[in-house]
Amino acid sequence: MLSMNSRVRPEAVIELDPMKTRQLALTVLAAVLLQPLVGLVIFFPFWREAFSSIDIIVFYSIAVLIVSSLVVLLLGVPCFDALNATGRLSLISLSCCGIFIGALPYLLVGYPQKFDRYGTAAHSHGYLLKFSENVGPATAAWLAYAETALGFGLHGLVGSLVFYFSWRRYGVPAR
Repeated sequence: MLSMNSRVRPEAVIELDPMKTRQLALTVLAAVLLQPLVGLVIFFPFWREAFSSIDIIVFYSIAVLIVSSLVVLLLGVPCFDALNATGRLSLISLSCCGIFIGALPYLLVGYPQKFDRYGTAAHSHGYLLKFSENVGPATAAWLAYAETALGFGLHGLVGSLVFYFSWRRYGVPAR
């Protein structure tokens, strides 16, 4: 419990520098605005039929902007702050964090499920593959899970690289 006479350590006081805050906002905006383009480049060759009209592309882009904004603000900025505060901010560390943070939501939500009494199959890369059997997810389901997680990890990698280079170009120099 704090008393009226207790002192606050100077390093515990957080100062908000307007230039740093504005630069952080601009780098977050740059990383987020690039994500629909990254998604179209990564997933368009596989889902060419799904992107048949401009309405679907616009809806997809808006959905990607919303999701990437949430992920960057809730996970990416705190990770950046932690790396920067500990003096461990580098291209490699932020890239690894970007890959992990980009793939994390899908890794948690898209986990292959077991369907009781049913098997599932789907077309993947031109082949009909069995994704689950009575015993659980098949190898093809785990490979599709890893492939999609890697795609989202590439989203995170590109976002973290854009963030890093724009922060270094216009932000605070490295320690």
